[in-house]
Amino acid sequence: MDNTVQMFIEQTEANVKTLQERFNKYKLQQIIKNNKIKKNNISAYVDRLSNAYNTHLLKVKERIQERNDKLCGVCYDLEADCQLNCVHKLCKECICRINKCPFCRVAYHHNSKYRKIDKDEAIQDINESFTRNRLTHSELMEQLDLLEHYMMFRTGVHVFSTVGSFFNAIFGRHIFYREQVDESMVYKRNINIHINTIISLYVRTLTDVSTLSLHNLRFLERRMEILHSDICDRLNYYNYYS
Repeated sequence: MDNTVQMFIEQTEANVKTLQERFNKYKLQQIIKNNKIKKNNISAYVDRLSNAYNTHLLKVKERIQERNDKLCGVCYDLEADCQLNCVHKLCKECICRINKCPFCRVAYHHNSKYRKIDKDEAIQDINESFTRNRLTHSELMEQLDLLEHYMMFRTGVHVFSTVGSFFNAIFGRHIFYREQVDESMVYKRNINIHINTIISLYVRTLTDVSTLSLHNLRFLERRMEILHSDICDRLNYYNYYS
């Protein structure tokens, strides 16, 4: 091979190498350019997502604020739907415990003539149920033992009202209450509540009812019916001698 051919081959290889380097450089530039485009797209997407999130968050805050505005300002659990003698409102439970507005101190007089049996708290609706705890069979038996002990070995209107209050708490109903009649408070039994029915329904809500026999359930029902009857007898007694 002469020198001319050798030089031609070397020159061709050099040119190919140069073209390869240029091509690789071009590819690198395109990759960088494409990455910039992707980065810009990601940035724009993040901005849109951030705006959407902020908008949603603002709506959620507005709804929470609207909800808080409707909630009772004392317990923050129930809706404030009972108007005081001012511009403020409280829930039906908190309004029974106050004699003045907790915010502006304006006096509030309860219109309800009903009171709880053991304390001077107004009852807006004697037929309305309230929260009660679900018990096991053994827990209910312990409570009945305690109430029967009180009824059997202790006397006095305070004991009677305490037992009546515990009995109400078991069912979450105002079975026994006090009512303003003329100038005095009279003990009352809620005639709208069918005691046999609610006792029968209640024992079937015990947390371990599936483990109890029909005999156990009937025995519980009978004990509660007798206790209810004893409380009614005391109620009539204290009304007569008050």
